Amino acid sequence: MAFMKFCDKCKTKYPYGEECPNKCKGKAKKEADSYYTTYQRTHNSFYESRAWRKLRLVVINRFDGLCLWSYIKHKRIERGIVVHHIVEVKDDISKSLDINNLMPLTDEAHREIHQLYKTNKKGTQVELLKMINLWNNRES
Repeated sequence: MAFMKFCDKCKTKYPYGEECPNKCKGKAKKEADSYYTTYQRTHNSFYESRAWRKLRLVVINRFDGLCLWSYIKHKRIERGIVVHHIVEVKDDISKSLDINNLMPLTDEAHREIHQLYKTNKKGTQVELLKMINLWNNRES
């Protein structure tokens, strides 16, 4: 007998380790992303550009799809699908397409980093750059 859990959104019972059969998590994320893009994100034209879409894939491949924050900070192997600007686009647009200013993160890690930016932005940025250097200097 498998362990069961309940979906936080629709209260459907399903096996632990699987996603809700009603795809609630995916629907909620899609709605949140749509709201963010429509009402909160700045520089929309940049994020829709061909150069950004291509570079985003290069960055994900450069780190083998790994979220460095989860791997180094939390000792977890997770897939990084959000490409994060260490120096934010709003702070310095000239670094927006600098591959050394980008790293893949999970959505959870991305939110965690932006929370840290509120209290210690410079220190967090230094820590992220150190993670990239650690990755680049690892033994292959």
